[in-house]
Amino acid sequence: MKLPSMAVLQCGRCQPGFIFLRAATATFMVVLLLHLAAVWGEEQGGESSPILWHTEIVDSNGDTGWYTSLALDPKTGLPCISYYNHTRGDLMFASWDGARWNIRTVDSKSQVGWYSSLALDPKTGYPRIAYHDITKGDLKYAEWTGRNWRTEVVDSEGLTGRYLSLKLAPETHFPRISYYDFDGSLRYATWDGKRWKLETVDSNGRVGAYSDLVLDPETGYPRIAYLSAPDYHLRVAIWDGQEWEIHVPDPSDGVGMYPTIVLDSRKEPHVVYYDRNNEAVKYAAYDGESWHVQFVDEERPGRFPSIRLDPETEFPYVSYHDDTDGAENWLLKCALWNGESWDIHTVDKGGIQNSMVLDPKTNLPMISHYDYFSKTLRLARAYRMTVAVAE
Repeated sequence: MKLPSMAVLQCGRCQPGFIFLRAATATFMVVLLLHLAAVWGEEQGGESSPILWHTEIVDSNGDTGWYTSLALDPKTGLPCISYYNHTRGDLMFASWDGARWNIRTVDSKSQVGWYSSLALDPKTGYPRIAYHDITKGDLKYAEWTGRNWRTEVVDSEGLTGRYLSLKLAPETHFPRISYYDFDGSLRYATWDGKRWKLETVDSNGRVGAYSDLVLDPETGYPRIAYLSAPDYHLRVAIWDGQEWEIHVPDPSDGVGMYPTIVLDSRKEPHVVYYDRNNEAVKYAAYDGESWHVQFVDEERPGRFPSIRLDPETEFPYVSYHDDTDGAENWLLKCALWNGESWDIHTVDKGGIQNSMVLDPKTNLPMISHYDYFSKTLRLARAYRMTVAVAE
């Protein structure tokens, strides 16, 4: 057998760098790399896997990383994360500058920061964060002015502001927030430049928990996925410009916990959520006339799912928490639809609450998550490893 004189190893995360190895050393390294890739692929449930994962610690100061929310800076593409530090009882913000993580305290007045939801201003890149004040039971909002954090109360009527989601309107970049009110209703808050407007979206039953919001990129009209209890049905509320239209994508009982929602290029909604009766993550897509539902992973539980669509293929990525084998074996997983079936990847151990975005340079996932074992905030980045052999 003729041996290669030189091997070129290329890491998708390290482009355009190359590593050049010669002769026997190169051959050994290439064989080893191919063997490891094959083993990795078998572990992921396929013949081979082109996607690998790198995980790093973002913040390890105390028990931290709860209610993580991940976004990419619109100018640099670098990750930013809002989250809750349980030890301190504070809302935190972390930003990657290309060399290190910069950690800031956003709000430390009382115990604040549950259900944090992050959005970045498209023009300035400044962070905006909606969150829950645990001590007072309020919905709060914070924004970075360029010099300091400005915080305010959005809704303080009764116990309110849990299970919230923040997005910015497409033209004005004014904040929009969906949230759960303890009177058992789904609420929606909009800022008009002077004041907050609060409205009830749905009060039919005990509804609104686990709300997740997405806006039409042109009209700014909201779509909200949420849980209807005590029957445990998934609901999606769609604003058509005049009234709220309520959809039930999956009529099965025991479904709808932890939903996340995105829109495709036709502005139709896609939702992932947890089926507690089957202990599995499910995926529902709307085609403009009807909903189509399928399991993502029928064999393993899928709590805290998050969804993003590949901008080229519009195939979904779904990240979720697998707690099948007890706390000592908890896993963070990511599933990718390949056009025919789901490719399942194990991302990290101990990952519970997670938030996912796609890197615009690679269209591969980044996932921030709370590590149950180390009590830290972590970030996982997907990348591709390719091997080229030159004679």
